[in-house]
Amino acid sequence: MATSKVTLIGINALSYGEFMICRPKTLLYLLDNSFRGVVENNPPQNAISSWLSIFNIKKTGFDKIEELPLIKLINPVLINVPISNPTYGTYSIKLDSNLPYQEEIDGVTKEILENIDNGPIIAGITALERLNDKSCEIYNAIDKMLLNVIRNVDEFIVFSPYGMKKGNTREPYGVYLSSRPRPNEHDTVKLWEIGQIFVDMVKGNNVQEDF
Repeated sequence: MATSKVTLIGINALSYGEFMICRPKTLLYLLDNSFRGVVENNPPQNAISSWLSIFNIKKTGFDKIEELPLIKLINPVLINVPISNPTYGTYSIKLDSNLPYQEEIDGVTKEILENIDNGPIIAGITALERLNDKSCEIYNAIDKMLLNVIRNVDEFIVFSPYGMKKGNTREPYGVYLSSRPRPNEHDTVKLWEIGQIFVDMVKGNNVQEDF
């Protein structure tokens, strides 16, 4: 396995349109200087099934958490990953509105930086969705976390499985910003493709394998 430091950070309900309003410096820098795309995730959507699609690295079917293909292939450090409620990993929270956004972001940041040399990292941030709040304060806190993490890694993926909530539904398009290009330059990024890209990143592959 490659020794490079790699991280996958998923931010539920992160929306291109909303963060453009807030003008967060790191996200705007990544928008201009990294590979970008749009994650497609049509309704019905929820956090757990969306993230499980990434871990499954294929279009259909789910396994027990410890048997998911992504975990078996690269044995990542999991931090606050919303594939269960409470979230799964070395840092874990309940998926409700009780925890302040800064406490979640600080907890995730601490765990990422402490584990950055221990293997590939997969981490989640749920504040935008949990608190149903698109305020610039939350975006700016997330932005500072991303700067702190990305300056310490060799490769990264920052994504959202869908956009912000509008009424009873979520925007079917999320964010994809990465040191690796999306699989098809002229198409949206599918959830299971994110898992494939991350495996290639960890293994040092320049082309994606067929899982």
